[in-house]
Amino acid sequence: DIDDCKQINDTHGHQYGDMVISQVCQLLKSYCRDSDQLFRFGGEEFALFMQGDASKLRVEEFLKSTLNEIRQTSFGDEQVKLRVTVSIGVCHKVEEQHIDDVMSKSDKALYQVKCTGKDNFLFYEE
Repeated sequence: DIDDCKQINDTHGHQYGDMVISQVCQLLKSYCRDSDQLFRFGGEEFALFMQGDASKLRVEEFLKSTLNEIRQTSFGDEQVKLRVTVSIGVCHKVEEQHIDDVMSKSDKALYQVKCTGKDNFLFYEE
């Protein structure tokens, strides 16, 4: 989830909000493997499914790199340069688990990140 995207829309207009969403998506795609699947899940939310051997260490490295890259990137255009952060909820899917359950658990982890300051990631823990 892109943090404070509504504020971008309210301050600079929806064209900049849309531009940031598109540019963040492109950045996320650049970090994905061919076997990963990235989806825009909502207005400023994305879902990434890392298939195959996605160990917790690999996921943590991916998330740290992605968060750092997003923090250091200027989004927008020549007229308006914007810095954004993202908050990420993570859930490991076991084979028999329904995707709705995975999304719900990821969303709970995301909500905890949002409540504790944003610009971070958290693994869902039962």
